[in-house]
Amino acid sequence: MKKIFFSFLSFCFLQIQAQTGIFQWEDHLNYQNGVDLIEKDQKIIAASRDALVYYNKETEQVSKFSTLDGLSETGISALNYHQGLKIIIITYESGNIDLIKDSKVVNIPAIVQAKNIAGSRTINHIQIYQDYAFLSCDFGIVKLNLKKQEIADTYLIGPNSTPEKINYSAIFQDTLFVGNQFTLWKAPINHPNINYYKTWDTVPLPSTIFSDSLPISHMIAMDEYLIFNVRNLKKYNNNRQYNYKEGIVDSFANHIDFEVRGMKRAANNQVAMSIGFHGMYYDSKLENRELFFDDGNLLVSNVLKDKDGIGWAMDSRKGLIRKKDFQTDFFSPTGPNAFAVNNMEFIDETMYISHGGRLPNSSPKYSRDLASTLKNNRWTNLSPDHFNISDVMSTVPDPNDESIHWVASFSNGLVRLKNLEKDTIFNYSNSPMDEHLLIPKYNAIVDVDFDKDKTLWIANQGAFHPVVSLSPDGKWTEYTFGSSIGATNDILAIETMRESNQKWIIANGTGIVVLDEKQEGKNYRVINSSAGNGKLISSEINCVTEDRNGQVWIGTKAGLSVITNPNRIFRNQNFDAKDILVFFDGNYEILLKGQNIYDIAVDGGNRKWFATAQGVFLTSPDGKTQLKHFTEDNSPLFSNAVLQVEVDQKSGNVFFATDKGIISYRDEAQWVEETKREVLVFPNPVLPEYQGPITIDGLIDESDVRIADMAGRVVFEGKSQGNRFVWHGMTHDGRKASPGVYLVYSIETENGDLTEVAKFAIVR
Repeated sequence: MKKIFFSFLSFCFLQIQAQTGIFQWEDHLNYQNGVDLIEKDQKIIAASRDALVYYNKETEQVSKFSTLDGLSETGISALNYHQGLKIIIITYESGNIDLIKDSKVVNIPAIVQAKNIAGSRTINHIQIYQDYAFLSCDFGIVKLNLKKQEIADTYLIGPNSTPEKINYSAIFQDTLFVGNQFTLWKAPINHPNINYYKTWDTVPLPSTIFSDSLPISHMIAMDEYLIFNVRNLKKYNNNRQYNYKEGIVDSFANHIDFEVRGMKRAANNQVAMSIGFHGMYYDSKLENRELFFDDGNLLVSNVLKDKDGIGWAMDSRKGLIRKKDFQTDFFSPTGPNAFAVNNMEFIDETMYISHGGRLPNSSPKYSRDLASTLKNNRWTNLSPDHFNISDVMSTVPDPNDESIHWVASFSNGLVRLKNLEKDTIFNYSNSPMDEHLLIPKYNAIVDVDFDKDKTLWIANQGAFHPVVSLSPDGKWTEYTFGSSIGATNDILAIETMRESNQKWIIANGTGIVVLDEKQEGKNYRVINSSAGNGKLISSEINCVTEDRNGQVWIGTKAGLSVITNPNRIFRNQNFDAKDILVFFDGNYEILLKGQNIYDIAVDGGNRKWFATAQGVFLTSPDGKTQLKHFTEDNSPLFSNAVLQVEVDQKSGNVFFATDKGIISYRDEAQWVEETKREVLVFPNPVLPEYQGPITIDGLIDESDVRIADMAGRVVFEGKSQGNRFVWHGMTHDGRKASPGVYLVYSIETENGDLTEVAKFAIVR
């Protein structure tokens, strides 16, 4: 069996980290979406869906541990700890398994790689017994040998050894019990034929307990009997706990009705339970209880009381929590509200991420993940506790008033926030926006954007006037496009162009409507795959992006199209898209032909980043040279399915939103406004222990750069990418630059003269 080993890096990350170095990666995960927690020595280790959080009780340091540090992936489904073997077990929604022991992460990908498993491979629960872990999976039970670090057996207990989803397991009196939505099974744990389906017996259950909507959600073995929780999915807060002993199932007289989100056996034959916003310990009969978490703002996933008697909880929205001496402390590093991303946009040095969306049939998801912002390496999240809105599609700041933000909600309409608090919701009842043609009294706002005149543009899907504008002086204007965008044609996005101020409206499956509201007569034009109307490679459009030369790059489900002169669209001139030909393997081929291009971003050097289902590509400004291709095999990308890409022009950070989370890479290109340009060298001085590249930021865009020693000898030269020049500290002949003081020269004047712009030192 193949095992992959990673060195287990030191847990000493600060909660607020320094700027990521050039060519370095940084994760942007949700460390607060709590799954479970354990105690190991003097550490509390908590798992969010995306990564681990460590709290050292001796040093009081908080650290995080993600795929950048050795974990196999995101999507953690369960966590447990074998105290005797000192092994941490982490399982994933994909079926992957990580074991952490002796400063190493060991990956066991056997379930992921198995070819005979159809459907979901999610691991739902980990039950430890002797030197084994029994994994409850969506297809059956997997027995994992923790000493040998390999799969020992698999139990398919459905009829004729067919797959059966297992939610939970427990071992009581040498018997393995497993349960799912319909049945409670049992088999002797040491039976030689336990992997044969006829070895398993069903436990007779009263008819009042089980139906197709009453699954077993949790199960634990106590000294006297087995406890399991049954959750009624059709009735809110309708749970009931039962005990099993000697073939008889009884209901607890003091059962808990509220949703049980976590249940564990604790010390002294106690039951640790998390119930909504409560965390508590019960005795084994569920009669006497000790409440140590009680906060209406919490949604507790699991709780434990450590060996010092201090209460800990992992919360679904706030992460790792400690309750000590009547004080509540929160320890999880901040991150975005969720891993799902509908829209990602960098505006005025702030990243705006909208986590909502809609179902494929254009129905609401009713997602309450809302939106997140990142500025100066700090996250600020819109909390669902304060906003009665859902399905946030995009978020933009108002250039007319810095205290205002506008939010497109697919479920609630157009939302105006003031100081990040809900101010007004605009819809059919209090604005000129039409109601949905197929759903009365409903507005599905899919996108918002400001143009260079500071007018807000709103995409109102399914309405007779699918586009509405709101001027800085409060004037509403509605636009209709005949049959080009009808009630049955979804709008995916609206993009305003910097150079032309045109509005490009993506209509799902039918192409693009280009609007120029200042044109006399017909002020819109439809672009699609027809010759004379754009001749796009496909009319199924995902994205449009304007580069620094005013060209429009269009990502479709079948490849790339580029319109080099969009001003021709309203001049009755040919504006059909051009193919970009690249020389590959002796032949010319069309760039990214056949690729599903989800998103395109332009960096400070006017280079193009393409988000695709096969990873992310970086090309030269004209697209003819591939510079980089990141995949999950050759980089820390969480997944090859890169759905969004966005660039922080000042720092050079490129953000990738995958279907498994957000990660960024700091590249060499930079662009800053001329009025904000300041030449800076990093690091300065360059100390002996520094092994990374040297960056000179704030140069003239795409300028020639010379690096010379104090004697005037040029040791290296090149061209900046946008406003940034990167030097790896090597001379032209491949030697390390000698210690000393170096001067940076750049063309900073209109006549092309080289000017000294910076000075730095190298210390060896």
